[in-house]
Amino acid sequence: MRVEVPPDVLDREAMAALLADIHQLEGRRVGDRVLYAENAYMKDYYTRIFEKHCVTDEQYRRSHYFYTQYPDLFSQVYDRTIEILQKKQIESENVPNPSPQAPDEGNF
Repeated sequence: MRVEVPPDVLDREAMAALLADIHQLEGRRVGDRVLYAENAYMKDYYTRIFEKHCVTDEQYRRSHYFYTQYPDLFSQVYDRTIEILQKKQIESENVPNPSPQAPDEGNF
C-alpha cells in the first residue's frame, strides 16, 4: 500500500534531515550536563533547528504524528535519518584537528 504524504506534512527527506539534527542535539544534551539542566537552552536549540529547516513546531508535531501512524513509512524515514547521521559522522572524522601552536614569546 502506497501512503501519500499530505501537503501539510514534511516529506520523507525533509523529516529525515530534521530528525538527524534533532538526534544530534539530543546526543549532545546527554553528554553535556549544562544543556541537560537548562530547558530554556534546549527550547532555543530546537527553535534554531526548526528555523534552519524552515519548519514550525506545529509542522514538526503534525509530521511526527503522521509518520507514527504508518510504522513502515516511519521506518523508511529513520533509515534515511541514520544514513544522514552516519555521513555527518564520517565528515566530522575527516576534519583535521589543528595541532596546538606554541605561543610566541611576545604573546605573554
